Amino acid sequence: MKTFCLIINNSVLKFVKSFSTASRPSECCMNFYQNRVPLRQIKSFTVTHPSCPKKGVVLTTLRGIKMCVNPDEQRIQDLMEKLTWGQKEGSGTGSQ
Repeated sequence: MKTFCLIINNSVLKFVKSFSTASRPSECCMNFYQNRVPLRQIKSFTVTHPSCPKKGVVLTTLRGIKMCVNPDEQRIQDLMEKLTWGQKEGSGTGSQ
């Protein structure tokens, strides 16, 4: 009987853990980096998951440092556009 209870308990814990981690976003921004970010230092960006409390963008530098920035700021929108355009040009899929 003890073995049966342990198996059931273990199964329930695994189910709850998998459910809670499946719906949780991997990165959310709580605060935003306020200083100017030079384009040449940025490797990539990721938009945060819609379930995050704040809408944000995570910038990754060439050194692997991640920083949250506000996507509503014009300078960040310009930076994301330039990064996206640069990726398209690099892959040969730029506009003609």
